[in-house]
Amino acid sequence: MTRRVLLQVWGLVLLMLATSAHVWAQSVSGDDVRRAVSQTHARLLAFFNNLEVSYRVVSQRDIGGRREQKESHGKFRLKGAWRAIESYDANDDRKSIRAYNSRYSFFMGRSKGREQDELFQYDRLTSSQTPVVDEVDLKVQRYLGAAQTLMYYYSLVEFLESGMGGSVTLRSVAPHGGPDTQLVKVMFDRVEGGRAYPCWAIIDRSNHWAVVEAVVQWPWGEAVQTVEYNPTVKEVPFPRRVVYVTRSPNRRLTEREEWIFDDPRSCDAAEESFTLTAYGLPEVSQQHWGLRSLFLFLTALGLAALLVKQVRRWLAERARRAPALG
Repeated sequence: MTRRVLLQVWGLVLLMLATSAHVWAQSVSGDDVRRAVSQTHARLLAFFNNLEVSYRVVSQRDIGGRREQKESHGKFRLKGAWRAIESYDANDDRKSIRAYNSRYSFFMGRSKGREQDELFQYDRLTSSQTPVVDEVDLKVQRYLGAAQTLMYYYSLVEFLESGMGGSVTLRSVAPHGGPDTQLVKVMFDRVEGGRAYPCWAIIDRSNHWAVVEAVVQWPWGEAVQTVEYNPTVKEVPFPRRVVYVTRSPNRRLTEREEWIFDDPRSCDAAEESFTLTAYGLPEVSQQHWGLRSLFLFLTALGLAALLVKQVRRWLAERARRAPALG
């Protein structure tokens, strides 16, 4: 009798677990993920409007059994439409500053093997997007926004909403783990050169639907991303530790990049803190054209050269025919 009761109870437990898993499986869909991720994305953008955080980076490169390692530290400073990233090499006095304000953007740093710093400045009055702006924004998205970025490049919001122009195809969304899991596995194909490469990401819906792990396949190998989050930051998924590992078996190459972030704090800096003067450099007149202006100038120059060539050809043809007409 007791054995029969135990079997019945165990059967009931299994039925409840199966039912729970089935309900959970039915409760998650691509639309659920899109909606939740979009909401988190909006909160992250607002969070990045007022942020200052220090970081440390350890980069390793192993090629053919030979390992190289570099360490650096620095700071992200984000205040509204102004941003700056400072980086200081741990082994020497090399440093780099990438920053932009409402008037211009600039990069100041010393390349390996050079004795002096170099400065590149770009006017933002004619074109708001410059190489420095693009690089700073990409680093913010790639590292601080690791909760919604897959392997450096892919925005979770973009490919869930639009498929990124067909280069990424969403295959499935399903629970990952047991019946009580809060993890979701998103399977997708990344299309390149007419071939589909299977990829996946694990998302934690209990932490603002943040990416905790992802694998992206490439023609040359694979890239693996893992993210640990800061438990003291409640309003958004803010990373404590981000690790990117890329492997290329054919080249016998493995690269590992680990970013460790301190606790973030609000940024009280004024726009002057994102200028050349703030870093001990003299303000200079804006002599660099924006990319759009440069493109238009080169296009006009090319058209003018083509017009001159046609006029010369017409004059030469006219001169050749002149004796015959006489």
